[in-house]
Amino acid sequence: MAKAISVNKWLVAGVAGAIAWLCIHRKKGKVAGIGYIDRDAVREILLWYENTEHLYRYYHVPIVNSLVKKLEKGMLLSEDYLAKSSVVDNIVRETLRDYARSFGSFPVDTETRKEMKREIAHSIMLSAQDEYEYLQENK
Repeated sequence: MAKAISVNKWLVAGVAGAIAWLCIHRKKGKVAGIGYIDRDAVREILLWYENTEHLYRYYHVPIVNSLVKKLEKGMLLSEDYLAKSSVVDNIVRETLRDYARSFGSFPVDTETRKEMKREIAHSIMLSAQDEYEYLQENK
């Protein structure tokens, strides 16, 4: 009975050490799975951005209006270009800051932040396309 307890103790210590090693080296980018994206954090920030009134009013509405004007002129819009812009980067930064004021901050790695930018850009593009189609139908 004593042997089984000591083996389990060593097994638990080994697994805990492996998990700790993986966490440390993943942060340093030395593990093959560094492309991990925290989908829950991306979804939470997207929902916070879309449902917070002052973020919507100060960021979303002016960008959508600008994109609608560009669509009316016949310009082609690129979602990738919008996702890489400093405007969307500022939106992600302000949304994370606002979320942290309410619930506390959490670490966000680069890949998760890029996915947040892609999702917010996608949301903005869909809103702009919907607004453009609505304006075209009601002319």
